[in-house]
Amino acid sequence: MSKLIWKYDLNTKQLVGNGIEVADNYVLKDGETWEAPGECLLPPITFNGTEWEGTTFEDWSKANPVTPEPSQMQQIVMQQSAQIIQMQKLMMQYGKDITSLKGA
Repeated sequence: MSKLIWKYDLNTKQLVGNGIEVADNYVLKDGETWEAPGECLLPPITFNGTEWEGTTFEDWSKANPVTPEPSQMQQIVMQQSAQIIQMQKLMMQYGKDITSLKGA
């Protein structure tokens, strides 16, 4: 038979990788535990010496904001807006050119 061990960094106490299968008579080393982290923990996941702790959803959400992709319609509107701005700049330049030609 075998068991799973879980490794953590000795400095940060953060989980390192997934469970590793070992023999039943395996002796734990520093940075290893038999305690499996819970399934609902959000990173970073740390070991406090007794159990695994994860980040709250609120803190995790702040560190990993969701940036929604613009819809196809929004992309079309943005492209058209950029084209309108370019045309306005071109029209302003034409106006300046016409004014300078009138003065010549």
